[in-house]
Amino acid sequence: MGPSADALATARWADPEFVAGRYEFKPGAFWLGRHPHLSEIPIGYLDDRHVLVCAGTRSGKGRSLILNNLAIWPGSVVSYDPKGDLATILAPRRGRGNEYCEGMGQDVFVLDPKRVAEVDETYRAYFNPLDALDPEDEDFLIWCDRIATVIVKKTEGTESAHWADKAKIFISMLIAHVASSKYYQGQDRSLLTVYRLCQEGLHDLAEKLRKETGKAQDPFYMLLLEVEDNKVSKGGLSTLARSFLIDKADQPKLFNSVRNEAAMQLAFLKSQAIQRVLAPSGEEGPRPLDMDRVKTDPKGVSVFVVLPTEDSDEFSRWANTVFLCLFAAARHQRGQPACGHQTLCVLDEFLDLGKNDYVASALRNIAGAGVKLVIVVQGLGELNALYKDSADAFFTNSGLKLFFGDTGRDGAVFIEKTLGETQIVMTVRSTSESHSNQTSTSDSYAFGESASTGTSDTTGENWQRSRSDTNGTQWSKTRGWSDGVNWGRSENWGRSEGDSAGRNYGPHVFFQPLNRATSYGTSSNHSSGGASSRGWQMGRNGASTRGGQRSTAYTSSTGGQSSTTHTSQSGQSRTWTQSSSTSEGYTVSGGTAEQYHKKPLLAAHEAQNYLRAFTDVDMDHPAYPGLMLVMISGELPFFLRRSNYDQDPYFVRCFSPDPAHTFIPIEQQPLLGHEYTEEHIWTIKLPKLMIENGYEGAASLRKHARFTAAEDLFSYQSPSTHSQTVAASMKGTVMDLPDEEERTANGSIMTIRADIPIGEKEKAAFKRIFFEKTIAEIKSRLEEDRRRAEADAARKRKADEEARRAEEAKRKERAEQQRRIDEAERARKQERDQKRYRTAQATVFTLFALFAAACGVFTLVLGLQDDSIPGWVTAVGVIISAGLAWFLYEMRQ
Repeated sequence: MGPSADALATARWADPEFVAGRYEFKPGAFWLGRHPHLSEIPIGYLDDRHVLVCAGTRSGKGRSLILNNLAIWPGSVVSYDPKGDLATILAPRRGRGNEYCEGMGQDVFVLDPKRVAEVDETYRAYFNPLDALDPEDEDFLIWCDRIATVIVKKTEGTESAHWADKAKIFISMLIAHVASSKYYQGQDRSLLTVYRLCQEGLHDLAEKLRKETGKAQDPFYMLLLEVEDNKVSKGGLSTLARSFLIDKADQPKLFNSVRNEAAMQLAFLKSQAIQRVLAPSGEEGPRPLDMDRVKTDPKGVSVFVVLPTEDSDEFSRWANTVFLCLFAAARHQRGQPACGHQTLCVLDEFLDLGKNDYVASALRNIAGAGVKLVIVVQGLGELNALYKDSADAFFTNSGLKLFFGDTGRDGAVFIEKTLGETQIVMTVRSTSESHSNQTSTSDSYAFGESASTGTSDTTGENWQRSRSDTNGTQWSKTRGWSDGVNWGRSENWGRSEGDSAGRNYGPHVFFQPLNRATSYGTSSNHSSGGASSRGWQMGRNGASTRGGQRSTAYTSSTGGQSSTTHTSQSGQSRTWTQSSSTSEGYTVSGGTAEQYHKKPLLAAHEAQNYLRAFTDVDMDHPAYPGLMLVMISGELPFFLRRSNYDQDPYFVRCFSPDPAHTFIPIEQQPLLGHEYTEEHIWTIKLPKLMIENGYEGAASLRKHARFTAAEDLFSYQSPSTHSQTVAASMKGTVMDLPDEEERTANGSIMTIRADIPIGEKEKAAFKRIFFEKTIAEIKSRLEEDRRRAEADAARKRKADEEARRAEEAKRKERAEQQRRIDEAERARKQERDQKRYRTAQATVFTLFALFAAACGVFTLVLGLQDDSIPGWVTAVGVIISAGLAWFLYEMRQ
């Protein structure tokens, strides 16, 4: 029985066809990559929610995701650029364009205090955070406090955190004063002035008064008085200044401690690099960034905040201030951006910016102000450790979550738990075996003898006489008829309705062998129909036959036969038989049972394997440049193939080359592993004619080596000539080299994977290029050898014919001599035979003569002794015997 319904695990992968149909990329969507099976289909996701990206270090997140989206996003973009490569590669694309890319016509602002980005100087700019503050805003002091919050760093749970909080209030007061006071206009209205006031107060004014009055003046007391006189925000700033005045009067040491802490928190502003991007200078020119334009410019603007990772600990306060002002401007300008698209804010290496509670809280509502955040982290463990309980905001407010590369232990565990469990079926098989063996042997012997004697004499006579007379008459007559009527009508009708749906998908084919699958579906069908038929038939038929036959026959026969037979026969037989038989039995029986189990849809260790990053060395891998797990809120998860911007045809002329790497146009780049087909693979072999003539080939390159056109590819040589090198006629990779046995058996030289399809026509053309000259030489040599062989054969045939004729003459002569010898021998033999015959004849007649004489003597003696025999009888017997003896004796001659 199957598992109960409540035991089923329902996690499953999205159907690839469903993904291709629903998430095919369209302009304005967030670029994700390529369909895992159909690489010609780009995949994207269009919504207004944020994106969380978890990708390990060196996983290619910039090359395959961040750069892709910044290159084609139609609205404004703001990016945190730790390496400077985003600005280097995309500033021309987002701006005026250049010889490599088409420009999007936006104004580009590169905030690069360390000047690590290689961009045109006209793109460099500065940004004064105080320009984003509006003293007339009812939340003016709140925003000043928020800027101070991102500037001040503190360690929670320590004593220093208390002083940091007081320093934040002091810095917030100074920011509000400098941003709203009539005494600080133009270049003086900046954070640099805030830092100066925190360091020295109103030192110049105090020194002036000292000189005029001769009395020393406290520059910080004078500063607090000036702030107290500032009535911005309905006197709210003045109230804050009075509290510090009280502290200074009552607890001067406390006030100095707070001021010193504030000065220390602002110490990063003493960096000349930071000062370059906070106020106009000769280097950066008069290009200030107005953060309001990010939302109000109809074309959109592009902002690149460049800060190397090694400087993030000290200067991340500046970067956080820039992004805070972006959020402030987005919320200040109500509605959606004027360009019609959300502002894409990409925070690469987000954790380098440190903890920013405002970003975590902004995730809940900043999307409504037209800002789409892309939070990029290397591991979830660091995110959870830094933000603790508030880390959940990054997951719940991100409609799209992407994972690839080494996501760390916490990332893999999160993936496993979030995807849930799926049901798998395990088949258990049992087997039993039995053997039997039996052998038997038997012997038998038999002897028999039989004899029979008979005589057969046959004398016969047979005779026969026969006579036959036959006569007859036969006649027949047949008559038949048929008639009928047949008519009918038939009708049929039907209707059928139905629908079906289903999905069946398992782990990606690039992973490990398919080991689990889930399927589900619904189907329904309805059909109706009918048929009617009506008809009538009438028929009549008949047949009559009449016939007869008459015959007369007479036969007579006489004969006879007689026979006598006698037979004689004898025989003997012996028989010996031995038999052996063996029987063996083998029986196998087995059974199967299915067990249902729950298993993570993607276990943690599988995630580490499936999402691993690939380098260009692994370009031949079918999953290159890597796979990405996509989790969309409310949808089934799925995998797709990432695509590097410089290797994807969609991004042609959408970027400027990275100066750190050689630029290779996409049409000159080798194919990726998944782009190759069987037609790209070719095993180069020596032609059969060359193999038959002793040629051997050898590869000039090692396995997996890349080669270009005109580069030495392989060589071949014959036993009697020097080696000849062959150059490649295309670009490609050496896939395999044959072993000695294979090379000898069929002449294989190497298996290559070309960057172009190689059909039968192309193979034939390349073979002509590789071997045509050598084959022509071989054929020429073989033709010459053939002609030489034919001439030698003709000469040999002539000599053989002459020798044959001479031999034939000799043979005839010997035959003639042998004939004469044989005739002479036959004559002598005949003469000898005749002589022997005559001798034998004489002997026989002599013996008969003697016998006849003996008979005569016997008759004479008998007649003389027996008186009863008449004398004339005796005389006649003697005369006859004597005559016969004389006759036989004479015949002897």
